[in-house]
Amino acid sequence: MDNASAAVTEATDLSEKSGEALKAIVELVGGTTRQVSSIAAAAEQQSASSEEIMTSVSKVSTISDQTADGMRESTSAIKGLTDLAQRLEALAAKAG
Repeated sequence: MDNASAAVTEATDLSEKSGEALKAIVELVGGTTRQVSSIAAAAEQQSASSEEIMTSVSKVSTISDQTADGMRESTSAIKGLTDLAQRLEALAAKAG
């Protein structure tokens, strides 16, 4: 009878320890789930930021192209004005 009582006591103790271990595992899984969710949210934010950066870089590139086009047009216009000024100067010299 003592053996049966000791076995029941031991089984009860092991059952309690198993329950405690299972509770600890559940808590760890919950913590891991929260961490994975946080990592996923951070990855989404980083992806959105990367997209915004790419959009900004694209806009800067477009503005740079437009500026270069404007500078070429300005250069051409200045050259045209210089040619006109030289012709006017030559006409003024002939007239006067």
